[in-house]
Amino acid sequence: MLLSRALPFALLASFAACLEVEEDVTVRSDGSVVVVVKAKGDRADLEDGFPVPTWGAWRGADKTTVDWLCGAPVDPESLEVELEAEFRDVAELPQYWAPPGEPYRSAGLSRTTELDVTCKGSKTIYVFTRVVGTRRFADWSPSARIDAGLDDELRGILEARGDLSEEQWKHVTALVRAAYEDATRAVLRSALAGVYTRGAAELGVDEFEHVVERVALAVGREILEPRLHTLYFMLRHPEDRQREEVPAQLDLDAITRKVVRQEFPAALEAIGLAEGVRNAVLESLEWSFTALDQTTDLGDESLALRLALPGRIVDGNFDSLSDGRAVWKLDGSELHDRDVVLRAVSVLE
Repeated sequence: MLLSRALPFALLASFAACLEVEEDVTVRSDGSVVVVVKAKGDRADLEDGFPVPTWGAWRGADKTTVDWLCGAPVDPESLEVELEAEFRDVAELPQYWAPPGEPYRSAGLSRTTELDVTCKGSKTIYVFTRVVGTRRFADWSPSARIDAGLDDELRGILEARGDLSEEQWKHVTALVRAAYEDATRAVLRSALAGVYTRGAAELGVDEFEHVVERVALAVGREILEPRLHTLYFMLRHPEDRQREEVPAQLDLDAITRKVVRQEFPAALEAIGLAEGVRNAVLESLEWSFTALDQTTDLGDESLALRLALPGRIVDGNFDSLSDGRAVWKLDGSELHDRDVVLRAVSVLE
């Protein structure tokens, strides 16, 4: 994990590179669709989390992309790839870019698209609607909770990488510990709630709360002040750091997940939950972890959609019109905890 992600100060500088993704959608008058997806970023970012579609109808549009898709050596660390596909109609556009065989494909970004076509006299009206799915973040992310809990004074000291008093360190330690405990509670509640919403409600409410508290408190016991001191020292003295990767014994996210993966199954077994139900709950937990990782990665991504419709685009909530195309631009963080709806209307005479 990158040092910046493991540090308990979400507002400080990130070492992660930006990934730029642009989707170009052309709707023809017969309803068929041509889609071109371009992505630019570090190779590691492009290979993580399916930021571009690489399966089914999608094909590489240039040699670099084809080589990258085939696993052939590609020289630059920073790549630009381009994929394209054709679909018979908007309804065929994939909701997820991860392939169907990916176990946690729905933990990635979702895109649902509709096209309403109405004939009125000599005119045909096209209404395009794209919903980019919300990503649950604020309550699942320890870093987001820490950021929200900082007052102006502490924020200023941390941004300046200054010294913290003993009292301030106590406050920071308590804040970070509470953030990890509360984020753990939120993720566990989501996983366990499926016993009621999708299962046969085999779990008593008191047992539900007992399991959540047992695991959250076990996580809190691992958030030690010496670990935070060392992490902060590494941030303040980058010249002493030989790599961006944080040592495993200081990686708070990894430590938390290790504790959860040990304590959660044991707690479920201790209350007598059947093995099949336990496995379903643990699968839901892993889905949540994967979804949080993908959502965190979205924070340093920029997304764009360019849309061409038959006729002339006359209305919509786009950011601009360029060469007859509607253009929307989003920062990935805009998808934290809310859907984004993109809409355009065109008239074909």
